[in-house]
Amino acid sequence: MKSIMIFVSTEYHLLLAVNLMMKLYNNAEKYNIELYIRGGRKSKRLNRPYDFSHLPVKVLYFDEVVSSEKDLAESARNAVIELMDKKPDIFIFFQEQDVLMVILSDHFHRNGSEVILCQDGLKPYAQLQFHSLGLFLSNHRQNLWLKKNGFKVENWLSPITSKHYGFLRGISKLYLTSPDVYRNWNGRELSKIEMLPIPELDEILSRLFAWDDALLPACENVIFYMNQPMKGTNNTEIKLLDELGKRFPHNRMIIKAHPLTSESTYQQYENLANVSVIRSTIPAELFIIKLKNSLILSINSTSMLLNVPANKYYYLYMLFRDELKRLSRMKIDRYPAEHVIAIHAVSEISFY
Repeated sequence: MKSIMIFVSTEYHLLLAVNLMMKLYNNAEKYNIELYIRGGRKSKRLNRPYDFSHLPVKVLYFDEVVSSEKDLAESARNAVIELMDKKPDIFIFFQEQDVLMVILSDHFHRNGSEVILCQDGLKPYAQLQFHSLGLFLSNHRQNLWLKKNGFKVENWLSPITSKHYGFLRGISKLYLTSPDVYRNWNGRELSKIEMLPIPELDEILSRLFAWDDALLPACENVIFYMNQPMKGTNNTEIKLLDELGKRFPHNRMIIKAHPLTSESTYQQYENLANVSVIRSTIPAELFIIKLKNSLILSINSTSMLLNVPANKYYYLYMLFRDELKRLSRMKIDRYPAEHVIAIHAVSEISFY
């Protein structure tokens, strides 16, 4: 029997992890799966009760704070060492900038595990056109933190290569929804994430997240906008939403708020006409599954990579590009989903 350890930190990670379990590892006689929720019961993201009873997995919580920005408490050190004593055949994680994932991926790789980095947002497809000084320094400080706390630094040159996706040396394979459009700069083995059929995914996720139809005020002919808190977006975003409201005055607008949305942003949303705001931490993908004949919009959310054919999908990031340094550094040669259209003006958005 193969042992599999999976670490998740966000709702999106959990969704993909569940999809992988059911698609690839749904055999209790062959696989023993341990799913760790990063941040544990104190997590700001994965802090709701979930129903895992129908899934082939043992769920555990990693409550300790392990951050290169903070001193390592003795209890946290012991918890990390306890994890390192495990010997998974397969280790799956999502965030390669997380110092705990750096420790575990390098350690498990050296001890013979297959280490798999699973897609986290659009990171695999959005190339940085030039290096970020902040990212360089962050990885340098992380290496110093590892050395200070007695952990092996696998690559002192990682600050240089950190601008690329999949830069950690211990990674064996990348799981991607669209490996055909990924620029495989270091020759990693790539595997495609095949999503479950929409009806099956709907059933599994609805039970996992305790879906309630009351969460979605309307499910047909709506404008469904997923916000993404980024420094400097507020003014442009509010103007954009106001313009959309005027362009489609007879269609209800639903804003699916990101869990990190500020209260000041919520207050701005309340001033918009014909708008409903959803504060639920349930992944946006499950809401999209419930919609039909609707417009699905976001700056560049990965939730839109899930294609429910009854809807139309638009990326808005070009409208924010001039104001957001983060987006101006980003280059996407090919979009990882043919059904999503990247627009340059609101006039390009249409229900038909």
